[in-house]
Amino acid sequence: MELGKEPSDVVAICCDGQGNRLVFIGLPGASSRAFAYLPEPKGNSRLPASMLDLYKRLDLELEAAVKRGGDAAEEDDSQGYALSKDPGLRELQLSVRRWAVKNERTLVRVLESSSDVRHRQVASDALGYGLQSDQQIRALVSAARDADDEVRNNATRALGVLVRAKAKLADKIPSETFIEMLNSGRWSDRNKAAALLDGLTGSRNPQLLEEVRLRALDALLEMAAWRRPSHAFFVRRILGRVAGLPEERIHELAQNGPVETILEAGRRMQSGK
Repeated sequence: MELGKEPSDVVAICCDGQGNRLVFIGLPGASSRAFAYLPEPKGNSRLPASMLDLYKRLDLELEAAVKRGGDAAEEDDSQGYALSKDPGLRELQLSVRRWAVKNERTLVRVLESSSDVRHRQVASDALGYGLQSDQQIRALVSAARDADDEVRNNATRALGVLVRAKAKLADKIPSETFIEMLNSGRWSDRNKAAALLDGLTGSRNPQLLEEVRLRALDALLEMAAWRRPSHAFFVRRILGRVAGLPEERIHELAQNGPVETILEAGRRMQSGK
């Protein structure tokens, strides 16, 4: 199909149930709007080489665990940071946790000021393993507008894990950035914003749901129709809440369908009926 426009994103996503990569192609349209990034930092702050080496090993273990599937691909977020059920990956994540708890200031400084994108990428993930604090949340929210896809992905994911572990933290996370992120043409922006907003909208705060409806309904309707439930699950739940469906019904529809029930309720909101 010829649109006469460049795609907003083309990215390989790991992985389906058989360990195969999927390809996401973002097409510019009514539900896609530019997401404003922060200027690239110019500072000299850096992480120690040992942390970069640790993350090389962690990235390899993570991809291997996802490809193995089953329990190896699952994680426990109950502590406010991601811990894999795969023993090898879990031990590496615990090593990150031990370092992050002692070095929060370094992580925040690197994340905010380092001109080296790889160091910001590592810092954005590692900060999620630090002590839960207002400073941690502020730095992660700011990093959600970093010019680099992976930094934004890591920071937003870390906030989503925090909220899933402790719902009361939702009140400390401003939603504006992440509602706007739902309209981004980038896969990682939409994917992680949806996961975080699923947690933020869990209380069904009427003001928040109205903001989501006003600013991101077109994007929600588009994403809720995605074929793979694993990719559309959080969006379907958000859309169901915006449309006023009962919570227990939303979860069943989001996972097992019929999805059209959620979509139709969302379309009625769109038309004002």
